[in-house]
Amino acid sequence: MRVIALGQQKGGCGKSATAINLACEAVAAGHRAALVDMDYEQGTALRWGKRRSQDTPSVHEANAVTLSPLLAKLQSEGFEWVFLDLPGRNSPVASAGLVASDLILIPVRPLDIDVEASAATVLAAKRAKKRYSYLISISPPQAERRRAKQVAATLQDLGHPVAPTIIVQRLLVPDAVAAGKCTCEADAKSESAAEFKALFNWIAKEVVL
Repeated sequence: MRVIALGQQKGGCGKSATAINLACEAVAAGHRAALVDMDYEQGTALRWGKRRSQDTPSVHEANAVTLSPLLAKLQSEGFEWVFLDLPGRNSPVASAGLVASDLILIPVRPLDIDVEASAATVLAAKRAKKRYSYLISISPPQAERRRAKQVAATLQDLGHPVAPTIIVQRLLVPDAVAAGKCTCEADAKSESAAEFKALFNWIAKEVVL
């Protein structure tokens, strides 16, 4: 079972939307996938699950105490993928999610404030000896993604891994989440659906157990 954590020490960077869409992409690829909401203050993924008209991916909530037994249960039931939506703050809950993961995705908008806020997550990942990768998220829809590519290049020059997919800001993403769907369900032929599919395919190749 592969566990992917979406972590970042601030909100508004696309953690929940990315976790939701990756879980759906795993299901679309024929895998058993679970989405775990660990942000009890926001609860975005949990509310999304309650709006769903279908029961896949499986949606759960957990905290620092209940995460380990939940993961053990999911593994015993044959789940292949688990995506953790972590809170946007430094807390025992976030730490538990980071430690339990096989890969930590750190979504950042291509803005200095997001990159600065991510330092604590990167430090926590390194202390826990966990693999991590930045994800450029909610990128402005510029021609050729200039700003996003510039930030990605800067992060790579500083020695940080960066996912090759850029998630562009489009209304389809939050609108789909609000409707209890993912982008591939709302519009399978959309650019957003293609981006999340590409991101999942990259993760599947990178995290081999």
